[in-house]
Amino acid sequence: IASQNTSSQSYIYVYGDALIGELYDELTLGANTELYLPHNASVTEWLDYNPSTGKSNAALDVNNVQISSTITKYITITILEGTQLTVDGDFTIGADRGQNAGASGSGSIEADTRSGYSEVILEDKVQVIVNRYIRCYGYIRGTGEIIANSGASIYEPFVITDWPGATKAGGVYGGKNSNRNENNRVPFSQFEVRHIEVKTTIKHGANLIGLVAIYTSKQTVIITIDARWNTTTYPLIGAGAILEATDSSSYIVIDYNDITEQTNIQIFGNVMDNYGSLDVSVIEGILDLQMSTQNLYFPISYKMDIEVMPGATFNINQKYKMMPGSEFYVHQGATVNVNGTIIVYKDYTDKNTGIPLYPSTYPNAKFTNAGTVIVNGGLAGVILGEDDAILDLSNASSLNLISKEGISSAGAKDLLGSTEMDTFSAVQNLYAYNVSANSVSVDWSSINLGDSPSILNSYKLENKQYVWNGSMWVENIFSVNIDSNIDYGESSITGSFGTVINENNLPIPVGATTQIDNVFYSLEGYYTDSTYNNKLSSITIGTSSITIYAKWVVSEKNIYSITFTDVLGNQTVEYYTEGATLTLPTQTYDSKQQIYFSNTDIRNCYVVNGVAYDIMGYSNSSYQYGSTITITEDINLELNYSKVDYFEIKVYEVKHESGILGSNVGAKNVATVVDTVYVKAGITLDLSNFLGPHCGISYSDEEDWFGNVTGYTIKYADNDQLEVDGNKEIYYGA
Repeated sequence: IASQNTSSQSYIYVYGDALIGELYDELTLGANTELYLPHNASVTEWLDYNPSTGKSNAALDVNNVQISSTITKYITITILEGTQLTVDGDFTIGADRGQNAGASGSGSIEADTRSGYSEVILEDKVQVIVNRYIRCYGYIRGTGEIIANSGASIYEPFVITDWPGATKAGGVYGGKNSNRNENNRVPFSQFEVRHIEVKTTIKHGANLIGLVAIYTSKQTVIITIDARWNTTTYPLIGAGAILEATDSSSYIVIDYNDITEQTNIQIFGNVMDNYGSLDVSVIEGILDLQMSTQNLYFPISYKMDIEVMPGATFNINQKYKMMPGSEFYVHQGATVNVNGTIIVYKDYTDKNTGIPLYPSTYPNAKFTNAGTVIVNGGLAGVILGEDDAILDLSNASSLNLISKEGISSAGAKDLLGSTEMDTFSAVQNLYAYNVSANSVSVDWSSINLGDSPSILNSYKLENKQYVWNGSMWVENIFSVNIDSNIDYGESSITGSFGTVINENNLPIPVGATTQIDNVFYSLEGYYTDSTYNNKLSSITIGTSSITIYAKWVVSEKNIYSITFTDVLGNQTVEYYTEGATLTLPTQTYDSKQQIYFSNTDIRNCYVVNGVAYDIMGYSNSSYQYGSTITITEDINLELNYSKVDYFEIKVYEVKHESGILGSNVGAKNVATVVDTVYVKAGITLDLSNFLGPHCGISYSDEEDWFGNVTGYTIKYADNDQLEVDGNKEIYYGA
């Protein structure tokens, strides 16, 4: 330990590992004391940290060039179990920060910890009470916690991991403020705030401040401009920051999971978001780009989950895009007022070139509401609702939003202008689903869509569709009730808004007969009124259920029977009046299975008791299936079919999983079933035209391959013929 004392300030440097505290000890770092953990042995004096920018020789490499990508831990300080450390002074955990990139500045540029660093381990039940400053350039880890009281400030790196460089960023970022509009985007979607890996509570009046450093490479424009770091601070939590606890009982908790590498943010009490713009002066050659996130959708990346805790109120005033993998959860009893705009990304694929792509392995962003969400601004995407949740859209300004993505290759042509980007439509509309598998308890009495649904003409909740009926939202399933003047079994059908009903798509055809007490009745027709004055030609289902009237009359014509015999010998008898017409069905089955008769001939077959039948239809020697006949006699019809022997073919996709550090050590090939098909026995399949989506790839019947996917031994290659003489398993690899 080395110390430097002045009349107003004491500086303490720790070299080598050390232990602090004893079991349940209470310690205080004094108001005029700085405890500093260097990042290497050459640090022997105070380095003049600037709290407003975070700049110092230790914060970034001194020559503004790339430093070693080898990360070396220099000092570990362990605060022992149960210790309470109150920080009334300054506590700095040092580290070198730099880029993990080539000397030219290519690759993923990260102002993250590089070279040497120090770390602090908080053992179980350790509390670090912060009343002034913690500056964490290295790491704080363990199972203890940090509590920042009003007036405290905690600094840690805000690490952008997909910075594209100033040339490409100039166009999409909008350059000068006057050029920025909704067609621009924030030129990063992946960032981390995780140098403090323990539970950290930021109380009302305390601050969490991100240290931002953006690298620009060496440029020669008339004169040579050296490579440099462009630095600024970004208020993340606190007064005027992205998140602000608005009263003394409110606070925000951040916790990092080093296994999932996710940062979880929990909101307690009353919290709002401020503009919180990230502004940085980026020098590109002789140009000062003055970049800002103002008016742009700020990304919530896959590394971040946000929870609004029970009893909390969160007022969202700005614009955010929830990227795939991110989650937002509103607990029961919590309220979220969306006064700004939120887009919940779905089915997004990053198509940029020359920069790290947004990971494609993460699922769609997830917004789950178990409390109350009131939308006064814009909301779009899939919203999951839990039991008794409330979603109020009565004052929503927009439920149809578009977000711009992409970085133009033409960015270098006009660094200050708005270059064209790929347009990605994040969502088309708002869709609300209930996550309960048993019931839809988020009913429409709890979802307030207001009196003017011009922004939506339909709405989806779980697997049900809803439409506006002029005064309220109703489920888009309406009954057509059939009122009959005799007792007949079929009493109603259902349909959706706009469905056209005529006598041909009603369950009982006109002319059908039924026998009651030895009296035959025939269906004369359908009417829209109970007095049978307005005969139905067609009717369109509106936004309420309707009733039509079936008129049965005593048959004055001869009655004939039509007997249908199926493959098992079961018989069904129907009665028709003389002169009625009947179209003989071409296929009839309850259980069907698609079977390949050839590469292009795929048929729906009737399967019963494990036996498949290729059904042609009902016929006899006089009447062919598919024909329309006029009933003039009793008719016996038999199902025309042929028995089909078939085999099962499972299609596997094989992917190669690399071993340790990308080597073949521990590497393996994993086969996953992507299709199961059924093929008629005895046929030959041409594998060059098999299963549509997999056409043109190579197949094999070998499961245990070694080496890379491209090195697999293929038995069934393109254009090979596969004889189907039993159940098969075939494999392919990209």
